[in-house]
Amino acid sequence: MKSLTLVISLCALLTSSIGCTKKPPASLPPKGKAIADFNLLDQAGREVTLKTFQGQVWIANFVFTTCPSICPEVTRSVAGLQKELERSKNAAKIVTFTVDPETDTPDILKKYGEQYGADFSRWTFLTARSVKDMRNVVEGNFKTAMGDKQINAAGMYDIAHTTKLVLVDQDGNHRGYFSSDSKGMGHLIEASSALLSR
Repeated sequence: MKSLTLVISLCALLTSSIGCTKKPPASLPPKGKAIADFNLLDQAGREVTLKTFQGQVWIANFVFTTCPSICPEVTRSVAGLQKELERSKNAAKIVTFTVDPETDTPDILKKYGEQYGADFSRWTFLTARSVKDMRNVVEGNFKTAMGDKQINAAGMYDIAHTTKLVLVDQDGNHRGYFSSDSKGMGHLIEASSALLSR
């Protein structure tokens, strides 16, 4: 009995010892399809390709700057995500793709990012040279919908697109789709931390 008590005490004190109970690590999302290369422009007008993010964990999301509906809410959530990544010393990057490259030039994206307090060393905004180029990225690479411009009931144009955030690993593989609400963001931070600790 004394021996059993001693073993239990040692396990409590030496949590790193083999055979002792310890908190399990966060599970890694399964690997998805690898992202194909792309050639886009960031908020400073610099060329950005998939290689730009090689070796980094990053989080993609999709908006457009004149969006009359959900985009402002999504972008505010992403701004909150940026703060939480900084607070927790999580090195994941954020990459926002516009689904309206005809309107959203690099300069407009820069102003949009500044409006939401973007740290451009962590948070990149990307546009394309044509709608076709961006559609290839959004639909081809991320397997999410990108609608055509439509005039809504208020007389403003809208573009259907996902509000999900996509986690991408160091090798350019999809690792999951996450909601932009607080619960989804929590899971996203946990999953990105797990990738970074591999």
